[in-house]
Amino acid sequence: MRSTSKPCATAIYLKTRPWMRPPRRARPQRRAPEEAHAAKALAEAAARENSKATDGRRKKVAAAPPPALEASALAYASATALSVMGMILTTYAIYLAKGEGPAFLPCISNTWDRAPGTYVSRWVLGNACALFYVVQVMMFFTSGDGKAWRWASLALGVGGVFCLSWVGAICDSANPDCEGYDPVHSAFAVTFFVLYDVKMLVVSLRERPGLVGLAVASCVCTALRAAPPGLGVTPNWALAVFEWSNVGLVCAWTVLQVRGTCGRAGWRLGMTSSDDADLVWGLSGRTCARACAALYLGTLAGSAVLGLWVGYLPVEPGVLWFISDMWAPVPGNWLSRWAVVLGTHFGYIAHASFYMATPPTYTLRRRGLAIALAAMFGLSIVGVCDESEFFPLHVFGALLYFVGYDAFIALTLLGDRLQGGVREGRAAWHAVRDAVGVAALL
Repeated sequence: MRSTSKPCATAIYLKTRPWMRPPRRARPQRRAPEEAHAAKALAEAAARENSKATDGRRKKVAAAPPPALEASALAYASATALSVMGMILTTYAIYLAKGEGPAFLPCISNTWDRAPGTYVSRWVLGNACALFYVVQVMMFFTSGDGKAWRWASLALGVGGVFCLSWVGAICDSANPDCEGYDPVHSAFAVTFFVLYDVKMLVVSLRERPGLVGLAVASCVCTALRAAPPGLGVTPNWALAVFEWSNVGLVCAWTVLQVRGTCGRAGWRLGMTSSDDADLVWGLSGRTCARACAALYLGTLAGSAVLGLWVGYLPVEPGVLWFISDMWAPVPGNWLSRWAVVLGTHFGYIAHASFYMATPPTYTLRRRGLAIALAAMFGLSIVGVCDESEFFPLHVFGALLYFVGYDAFIALTLLGDRLQGGVREGRAAWHAVRDAVGVAALL
């Protein structure tokens, strides 16, 4: 793509530049006329040099295009927390509408055992965890603690969110709508809360004393929920109350922590040029595309290895199996639910950043990229609903993906021929890409 800026996705950057802040004025002191004249000459010389340097920085900033899409750090963290809470309320409403159990109060996982609640939980929680990873990075960069503690806090947060991402992929029931396994589901859930509670407690004690109460309350809820049932520490009727409270406390603490650190510093998150002078951390569109491709191919290879190892592949001896055959039985379905949602999340960011970095004159390519976003959504449906659960929904997702992405490839190839878009010196690379695109269409 010919563009004056390099595409960059998910960039965190400061809106207030330190060099633009006005310096503090020193208290004037009485000086002799000679000293005052010399000081004035030195001050004027320094002002001229500072003006030259500042003008250069201003020109550099002015040369960078404005951010294509951005939101405050607080808005991003709030949207992440609200997506989790909204998903829980949605699956609870589905649970009540279908009369699957007592109205007050089921455990959150019980509302994910039947369709369509199980599909909603897999898709929303998988994407929400991808957003939560970025929240951990934001807290890392805005922390005022020492380097070792910052890295420890980041490791606890990322490790906890990683475990949470598997909670949605592996539900706690073995029924045909769920096909999960409660010991694995519970182990990931408890590990998430333990790791994140430790992070909350450490960060609160060292940086935010006002949030210690939320951290302690969350630790208490986790301890009561994680106690072995045989001890009778926590009655069954109270488990759901503690679980709902636990999730609410984690979300509230995360938003308040971001508000107290990132919000006051003016941190912003969004899509911008990689030349942005305020850029602190970011993932380029190309990096997200590579991550999407790695998860795509890695999931296919991993699913095949699992199927051959467990024994449900090949479906028929001597016959090559379909991809969907690898994602229906356990544990292939667990891997696909987790990896496909995460991979398509990277796909959304990559295609959106390429769209924003493509000049408006390349209308065919931009339309193709917009269609590619819908195709990524279709692929995510294939991952969260396998063919043995609800075949029509699975097929709909597959058709949306293949037809949509074929349209994206066709519009990109056609647009390059009619509207340009091939960089100088990249003809060989584009020839290979075109050959692969034609092969995919055929």
